[in-house]
Amino acid sequence: MRSGYGLAFLLLRHGLSSTCPRSCENFEQGIVVMDHHASAQAGLGDRAFGLSSLGNLATSLCAKAVYPPPGVSLTMTHNYNNYDSKPHRVEGAKWERYLQTRRYKDKGDFLLQDVYPGDVKEPLLHYYNFDVVLWTHKRDTFADDYLKAYTASMEGSRFIWWISIHYWREWPRGAFDREVVTKLGHSPKIDFYINRLEHCSYVSVTTGLLPMEIATAVLDSIGVKDIRDVAVLHIRRGDMLKACNTSIPFVFTYLSCSGFANVETRDVILLSDEVDTDYRDSVVDMITKMPRADGRTWKVYDGDALILQKTREMHGAMADDNYVVYAAGAYMIGDAGHSFATRCPKGKAPQCGEHRRCHPCAHPAEPGHAKTITTPMIPPTRD
Repeated sequence: MRSGYGLAFLLLRHGLSSTCPRSCENFEQGIVVMDHHASAQAGLGDRAFGLSSLGNLATSLCAKAVYPPPGVSLTMTHNYNNYDSKPHRVEGAKWERYLQTRRYKDKGDFLLQDVYPGDVKEPLLHYYNFDVVLWTHKRDTFADDYLKAYTASMEGSRFIWWISIHYWREWPRGAFDREVVTKLGHSPKIDFYINRLEHCSYVSVTTGLLPMEIATAVLDSIGVKDIRDVAVLHIRRGDMLKACNTSIPFVFTYLSCSGFANVETRDVILLSDEVDTDYRDSVVDMITKMPRADGRTWKVYDGDALILQKTREMHGAMADDNYVVYAAGAYMIGDAGHSFATRCPKGKAPQCGEHRRCHPCAHPAEPGHAKTITTPMIPPTRD
């Protein structure tokens, strides 16, 4: 009973299309760069989409990818809103701290992790090392520049393709597909809201080993050996308060109508960006008192507090990097045996599947919560 959009939380898993005929002997033919102008700043889930799209582009060209490092492209809004205190920032971090960026073919990393020193906004790359230099700064030339890079790759020319248009606002997904498929019969997948037979997926972007280690330690601490033996409830408040009514009564109604009482496990993990401990305690209390089909009682855990505690125990100051904490929770959401979530894709209730009538996003926002919360994502640890 999964949420169906687990990668609003980041875990991207796409099958390799059977229409992708090209097989590269190596991935040294060129480099595809998305610069900081093209990526701007956003959260980790957003970055996972961008990385996967860039990885598909580069791998289809037998090349490697360069993406701005976390210290440049992850927003501090999701990192305790702390812009000034360096221990709270992600400076110097590589993407491998949060994500695994792998090619399907050889399991190698499609990303060049070391060409951005620290928080420098431009990678250390020199044009004179390449036979062909391409620079996309207008969406109108995106598909044409890709085809030029494809030709260079097929001819054995070393190339660098620099992309400087914004990933979400300016990448011409539909036009790119049409032009490239017309010429080649297939195209690398760069739009994860659309699936076509001609789309080729060459890479995966999944939770990093460090967050997985932390999540596993949390499960061990509550006596759970297999993540499929837990149920996860994710309540997204923050930026969704205007779109979805996540007051306690509506969360109760949603769980009641979505088959929650019939899940096999007794272990439930609550994950949320809400920092109000009274609200969190109320959710835990509500679930604990909910009836089960088998008559047993629930065992409910505040997952965010447990993840933060384990991160501090295992990695000390790493707990100041909320993206590590978030990625551990995202892994639980994506792989739990049962996942329930109070957010619809893009906040649209009609997309909530069979439970759309009772889903919190099908109802007006609760009174008094019209303003978006901008407080830190992880609640303080309770004594």
